[in-house]
Amino acid sequence: MVSVFGMTVVGCDDGSTDGSGRTDPALNGTWILSGSMECTYNNGNWEYRMNSTPFAKGTYTTNNGEMTSNTTHLWGNGGPYQLNLDAK
Repeated sequence: MVSVFGMTVVGCDDGSTDGSGRTDPALNGTWILSGSMECTYNNGNWEYRMNSTPFAKGTYTTNNGEMTSNTTHLWGNGGPYQLNLDAK
């Protein structure tokens, strides 16, 4: 099985332009992606849940209005996963 995981975030920036790997504290908290799908960001770590059950987690950094995400764990037998998140 192949899992595909993609994410787009627009408009979140910590002001860093030096590639230092900092994270934007404005992302911290739980975001509702759609219906029963949630994403929690916490100082460089994220976790996605569906119906309160975790199915993916990883790390992220922000730089110059862009997020770079690294998926470290995928659980479950569903997929492929493709999520798009637009912050407005």
